[in-house]
Amino acid sequence: MKRSIFFIGFLFITSLLWSQISDEAAAYRQLAVRLTHQAAIADSAGNTDEALKLLHKAIAIDPHYAVAFAKSGDIYYQQENYSQARAYLDTAILLEPSQPLYLQRAETLIKLGNTEAARRDLSLAGIETNTDNSDALSVQSELALQYYEQGMTLLSQKKPDEAFDSFNEAILLNPDLAKAYLQKGLIFYDNADYAAAINNFDRAQQLQPESGAALYIVKSYLATSQTSKATEEYKAVDTTGFDKKAQQLYQDVSALLAQHYIGQANQRIAGGQTDEALSLLQQAVVVDSSSGEAYGYLGAVYFNKKNYEAAIAAYDRAIVLTPQRQYYLNRGAARTELGDLEGAFADMSLARKLSEEGGQIPRETSKPETKEEAPAAASEETAIKIPSTTNEMEPAPKPTEPAQDYFYWIDRADQAFRANDKANAREYYLMAQQADPSKRYPEAQLSLLDQDVKPASAPESKSYDKLVSTADYYYSIKAYKNARDHYAQALELAPERKYPALKIEEIDQLYLNDSIAPATADDNDPESIDIDALPGQNNSGAGFNDSSAMLYNEGLRRYYDSDLSGALEKFKEAIARDSSFVDAYFNSGFIKLNQADFEEAIADFDIVLSLQPNDKAWFYKGRALMGLGRFPEAVVQYSLAIGHNPQFFYAYNNRGNVLFQMEQYQQAADDFTAAININPDYVFAYNNRGNAYFKLNDYQAAIDDYDKAIGLRPDYGFAYLNRGITYEVTGQMDKACTDWQKAAELGIQVGYEYYIEQCLKQE
Repeated sequence: MKRSIFFIGFLFITSLLWSQISDEAAAYRQLAVRLTHQAAIADSAGNTDEALKLLHKAIAIDPHYAVAFAKSGDIYYQQENYSQARAYLDTAILLEPSQPLYLQRAETLIKLGNTEAARRDLSLAGIETNTDNSDALSVQSELALQYYEQGMTLLSQKKPDEAFDSFNEAILLNPDLAKAYLQKGLIFYDNADYAAAINNFDRAQQLQPESGAALYIVKSYLATSQTSKATEEYKAVDTTGFDKKAQQLYQDVSALLAQHYIGQANQRIAGGQTDEALSLLQQAVVVDSSSGEAYGYLGAVYFNKKNYEAAIAAYDRAIVLTPQRQYYLNRGAARTELGDLEGAFADMSLARKLSEEGGQIPRETSKPETKEEAPAAASEETAIKIPSTTNEMEPAPKPTEPAQDYFYWIDRADQAFRANDKANAREYYLMAQQADPSKRYPEAQLSLLDQDVKPASAPESKSYDKLVSTADYYYSIKAYKNARDHYAQALELAPERKYPALKIEEIDQLYLNDSIAPATADDNDPESIDIDALPGQNNSGAGFNDSSAMLYNEGLRRYYDSDLSGALEKFKEAIARDSSFVDAYFNSGFIKLNQADFEEAIADFDIVLSLQPNDKAWFYKGRALMGLGRFPEAVVQYSLAIGHNPQFFYAYNNRGNVLFQMEQYQQAADDFTAAININPDYVFAYNNRGNAYFKLNDYQAAIDDYDKAIGLRPDYGFAYLNRGITYEVTGQMDKACTDWQKAAELGIQVGYEYYIEQCLKQE
């Protein structure tokens, strides 16, 4: 707080003039002025207690002397007794209001946390002068910080709207307060308003480059899939002056950008554009050299381009960063191509160990990396430099008890079976059966060997399970006629089972169209794409190895027989046999989603998207995120699904539902309109758009949409309920009661309650 010595001196001079008006008043004032002057001297000497005693005497002598009150407030402020300081300043301002006193009180109010009152005092101070004032600016700056801290407190209390107002107040008081712009940008970002977020982050970056605000601009562009703009911003980031928090943010954004490169590379791979994929993956490892996933994909692209040395170098790095079964398996394949059979055997053994344990092994330990070596590159491209490890992992020992290794014997048996070596195949399947009697695959294969793999019909005594297992095998090798015969026999034994009938229908479609029939939508479930079939792309297991396909098909059968836990177990076993079995991951996630196991479902769909990005995986991941209440993330997933398939009206509808939950009603209405434009008979979108129009107070438009929903589906109870509520708001109670009564008749409990409360009780 600034001392008021000049103000005191000024009033000391003017007080001498009072003697011309009243000698008695002048005497009181003269004594009060002298006491106040002595108090100022005592305060300067650090004797604040003595100063206050003198000031109290001055006030007792002349209770109208504003300077004594102001000086008392000043000393109480120094003692951090802000309540007393304010009380004395209040009296001083009542006696003789002035800009310095308003500024003093504003400063005191800031300390008391009363930002609104401080803001008013600053306004009053500004009214009295139109010139720049360093003291006023200092108080404004301090008040701006107070508003900022208030905003941060509100954020911690989960009150972003109120926090936003506080940050705005801070900026009004101090337009150069970078961190207030940053926090506003983060609030916009959390609400998926990325354009507004970027504007605020940009302002914060201009004011305070070391704040790391530019990194949030990168994140905003990535959130809207503008990877090229994000890359441009990322390259311009200057990390000079970054503190520890900003450095961590830089690492996080680097990883996020790398993930976008990986996602784009996956799309290029799926489209056969390997050179473009290679370029994107090279950018990914430059941006985030700690991404084992990026190196893993890089190895896969090099392998496909037959640049096995580069592939091995990439897998070396991937294994150091994220040791996974697939990386060992792929490195082993590359070593096989180069004739390094011993190294390949070591990698394959480790891959098998991971498959059996169902997890990861600890990262390889190595000496510090002191050099970088460029892997040999094929002539058609330039290879990125990949750091190499300085020591190799010891080869895993061969199993000491191979008879206990189920998968070991299954692999040997399947190889013998495919080579038509029936004697060894039988022996190995028997060994696998002994190793794990719970597995049914060896039994099915032995049954085929007993039949000499002829397409003869099974004898009547065969069980339903054996018939279905045999049919599944024939289906997996595309022997559809034999498969159909066995499914038909199984259906005769158990007509109540759905699985054989569905497989027969699938095969019939294959004969007609040479493709699986498209899934049919169930109009009773707006959240579902398939109701009678799992949403996997093929649902056949065709194209995968025999043993994993058999497990997968058994999982399908259990699903259709309502054994969901059994289905999940079989899909898991299929994945253990083939970690790239995308449909097994997909259907596993689908079942978990419908069991409300949202986190696990998301994990499965993430793997699907890493293997084969597609609109349905983004859609179902969005549903899982909705279940967790993570609405902004769900919006992103539905947007990705729509970007991949612009005709995906289910995704528009669901994104509209999320936006509705986020109270972005106009955007929600736009999405429901998009769904209707694609499918004019989509009844749920009309009801949902009606709800959005209701929130926008466009009641007639809402009623029109409910009318359309009811016209498409006269038994749609919720449309009657919602139309009744709209009629109530518009004062049409007779129509409202009729609609609620109809909703109640259709089984909507809320409609019954409305009808009882609003209609019957009013009669």
